Amino acid sequence: MKTSSINAYDRQQYGPHKRMDRSNVANSLKMLVQLTTTLLVVCGLTVVQSRVIRMEVKGRLMCRGKDHGKIGLGGWPKIVQLWDGINGDAIEIDGGFEEVNNRIGLFYISATEAEGVPMSLKVLSHCYDNPVEDCYKVNYYELPLDRSWNRIDLQRIELDDGFDVFERRDGTPCQPVH
Repeated sequence: MKTSSINAYDRQQYGPHKRMDRSNVANSLKMLVQLTTTLLVVCGLTVVQSRVIRMEVKGRLMCRGKDHGKIGLGGWPKIVQLWDGINGDAIEIDGGFEEVNNRIGLFYISATEAEGVPMSLKVLSHCYDNPVEDCYKVNYYELPLDRSWNRIDLQRIELDDGFDVFERRDGTPCQPVH
């Protein structure tokens, strides 16, 4: 068979526009490389944006200048939680204790969260006049968004400051007896 007859056969079988020559192959490879590069860049940005960090917070709860631990309230626990500032949900802790049951109000809590998510420390306490066991005063403390060190020592936290917002441990509102 001659070369010209093979080309004639190709044109009959596939048509002149179906035949792949070197320029079409080169263009197809170039397009494939561009699409692959774009996909890798998009995936890389997604991975960078979803980086997670471990946040550790510690401090000491104070009520009117005195340690706010277990003493004087029949052992009622104080609650410390880390809250997601975007969704308004409690972040699951992976270290420390949510309940502060020691005598002097020391706490340590840690959690893992996506980098860049605003976080706050939520404290449920009985730092108000005539406390009721299941009705907690709620205080929020914003944590720095730039958490390059990931460890925050809040030192002494005065719980008497702030608004008079009260809720039960499950989040439902309550009102203490005055």
